[in-house]
Amino acid sequence: MNNYLLSYDISNSRLRQKAAKILERRGCIRLQKSVFLALKYRTGELQLLRRELEFALNTHADNDDSLLCVAIGKIDLRETIWQGDNPVLQEALRTVKAVIV
Repeated sequence: MNNYLLSYDISNSRLRQKAAKILERRGCIRLQKSVFLALKYRTGELQLLRRELEFALNTHADNDDSLLCVAIGKIDLRETIWQGDNPVLQEALRTVKAVIV
């Protein structure tokens, strides 16, 4: 199981909302408007998510639209420093004992 940080840059509002709904439905935690965290994802789960997002983007996206998925290990999450008032992120990071300032 791995953790992933996902971020998208999508110009079309409807497609942006669709991408967010796909991510939320697949259990990703919304950290910011276009940034999500997928905790403890299995390889198969990531492949399903990728296919679903890829289909949505290939069907409706502009050439400039993009999605970034970065694998993040437990150590990286523990070293995450966050400033701001986002209780969802704080709880997610607390589960991996990250530093919250």
